[in-house]
Amino acid sequence: MHPKRQPAEAAQRPVAPPAGATWSVSRPATIGIIGGMGPDAGVDLAAQFLLACRQWLTTRGLPINDQLYPPHLLIQRPIADRSRAITHGGPDPLEGIVDACRVAIEAGATTLGIACNTAHLWYPQIALASAPARVLHIAEIAAQAVARGGFRRAALMATAVTCASGLYHESMARHGVEVVDMTPAQSEDIQRAIYDGVKAGNYSLARTLADGVARALLEHAECIVMACTELPLALQQAEWLDRRRAIDATAALAFALAQEAFRPCETVA
Repeated sequence: MHPKRQPAEAAQRPVAPPAGATWSVSRPATIGIIGGMGPDAGVDLAAQFLLACRQWLTTRGLPINDQLYPPHLLIQRPIADRSRAITHGGPDPLEGIVDACRVAIEAGATTLGIACNTAHLWYPQIALASAPARVLHIAEIAAQAVARGGFRRAALMATAVTCASGLYHESMARHGVEVVDMTPAQSEDIQRAIYDGVKAGNYSLARTLADGVARALLEHAECIVMACTELPLALQQAEWLDRRRAIDATAALAFALAQEAFRPCETVA
């Protein structure tokens, strides 16, 4: 069992409703959370989504009770490893991801969030196969969170495949943010934190490895971006870490999903 997850402040700072907004408790949209990559990350995204929903209700002065949470589904299915599919010609994960999305859509989901950053290398195919449901793009949402925080130089912590793909570099560049890349040694430590640490249930090892890399990167960047959905679980008990300088892609995606869920309940005059 992994330790209790602490919320990331920068990505989930409560946002007041826009001027002139009105809201009702009419049925919100149904959200689909696609997990299984790995399972802990899917559970974490669902938990962060609930936290974001509570913040939405609180900022609008609404009560927090079971009946006001948006309908949402967590689909946890074994899906082929995304990094190994690219680096070692392993099984293609696309079919498994699309099938999981289809299950969520058939259950009524109109907006989807995928609890895996590397999976977004297949984003165009996933989005096309999931239409008319909307699939949020985690890298774009995380880049928006970095820009909102006023940061212009962000260090990227992610799988080696995600880093090499340019997925985050492209999104960051669109928002005027320079990316600081890990050294080969740091990248190896993060790979071990993910695979030998979180995925294997060894949170002590994950925390030690990720902690060392995060400390080093923050000496050269204004913030770090945890661009693997398992890294926030590795760093969740890092008491030294200023959460305003740690952009959590999972929390940012959860916040965006909550906004989409409640969008039918809010109108602007």
